Amino acid sequence: MKKMVHSIVSILCVGILLLAGCSNNQSNGNANNATNQPKTEIVVALTSEPDGGFDPVLGYAAYGSPLIQSTLLDLNEEAEITKDLATDYTVSEDGKTWTFSLREDVKFTDNEPLTAEDVVFTYESAKNSGSTVDLVQMKSVKALNDYTVEFTLMQPQSTFLFTTASIGIVPKHAYSSSYGQNPIGSGPYKVLEYKQGQQVIFVKNEDYYGTKGNFEKVTVLFMSEDQAFAAAKSGQVDVAQTNQTYAKETVNAMDLQKFQTVDNRGISFITIPSGSEINGHPAGNDVTSQLEIRQAINLALNREALVTDALEGFGRAAYSNVDHLPWWNENTVITQNVDKAKQILSNAGWKDTDNDGILEKNRLKAQFDLYYNAGDGARQALVNAVTQQLKEIGIHVNPIGGSWDDIERGMYANPVLFGWGNRNPMELYYLYHSKNIGFDWYNTNAYKNEAVDQALDKALISGDMADWKKAQEPLIEDLPWAWLVNVDHLYFVNEKLSLGNQPIHPHSHALDVLCNLEEWIWKSE
Repeated sequence: MKKMVHSIVSILCVGILLLAGCSNNQSNGNANNATNQPKTEIVVALTSEPDGGFDPVLGYAAYGSPLIQSTLLDLNEEAEITKDLATDYTVSEDGKTWTFSLREDVKFTDNEPLTAEDVVFTYESAKNSGSTVDLVQMKSVKALNDYTVEFTLMQPQSTFLFTTASIGIVPKHAYSSSYGQNPIGSGPYKVLEYKQGQQVIFVKNEDYYGTKGNFEKVTVLFMSEDQAFAAAKSGQVDVAQTNQTYAKETVNAMDLQKFQTVDNRGISFITIPSGSEINGHPAGNDVTSQLEIRQAINLALNREALVTDALEGFGRAAYSNVDHLPWWNENTVITQNVDKAKQILSNAGWKDTDNDGILEKNRLKAQFDLYYNAGDGARQALVNAVTQQLKEIGIHVNPIGGSWDDIERGMYANPVLFGWGNRNPMELYYLYHSKNIGFDWYNTNAYKNEAVDQALDKALISGDMADWKKAQEPLIEDLPWAWLVNVDHLYFVNEKLSLGNQPIHPHSHALDVLCNLEEWIWKSE
């Protein structure tokens, strides 16, 4: 989520030590290549690591695959539900009781069996942890026997399926406050060593019940983007996460690979006038609460130019927070039309009477502050590009960079450039349902539309993709957001390494690219 600021190791001396530490590993790989044998060990450089370590109870992998733990269900590359631990599941007629039957051949890496009690313990602990795990509607969970689990929800929630695909199961017998640093799981890989802020070493789990990985050992180094690029250039790593700045560089024996995401950036507009308060903070904005302002901005924006200018071409235009997912309504696509944007403003009474380039209406200037995370260069570039584009229609934007604490204090009164994107339709519910105004970082727009609320409530019960799409119809007119771009996730990858069929990546959280590590292969000569 927006407030999650990942740990990034940026001290150069640490990076040098890490690179030196993996040199033997790389030498072994070169020896394998010399004999035309596939490498069995690889090194990956990533620019972030999980907050709180590898603990699903505290939110690890809430946006993706846990890798080292099993989940009840799973998502394939098309974001469709598949089975993992669960061999079957049923839902009661009222939609509140979910019963899962579990595989009976699963063991944790300490050789203890995984049973229904571990599932119960995991979900109860996650609900009580206060983390980002989405279990608000879970009323209770119990083991009916060793391999059957029953969940009772407070109200029907079809997206509970997606929730079960994001919560890795931890062992009740071996869980403690330090679990995130020394995790025991039942997934395709297990953690051999974890040094927070430095590296994690994964080794293949030979007892895994599913498809086993092709690499015996995968070392992940946590580095700054500068260090990751240097490691790629020097041949120390097989995969290196990178950014738009480095993406146009050439790295010997490595290809740049970009992966489609729903990792979007959008501007939240406050939809109520000033003069109220939410969570103790000032709320309302007299400019963005005007519908014609939001409509004109969305029409005036050249999203393709934003991709080119702010992202160096590494991304795509965005029109919602769920583009290209099964529940996306394609009618949310907006065709740029600057003339129409100007006409909408003119018809609503906005004129530049003092010739300063800024429209006004009843002495109200068409201007507002736009907050963004000052530590993110790409967000700053996007805000600056938007600022320049909106000058053409007489709207003045004042960019304000700040910390997430600064943003939290002002997000109910000022537009903010946020990043969202989860492979779960529940995010639509959280962002647009009026009951979520003031809840966490959701619906900071103070947006309320009874038709949207009713459609979202229906979709939440039915799970029908048509209902989720219908809930987005009023948004096409109301436009509480200006969605801008989906950011490509970029990696330099050894030309002999295949990363398999990568799914659509979610909003950038740690280890996204490793979600299908068991599919990675070293290509034959």
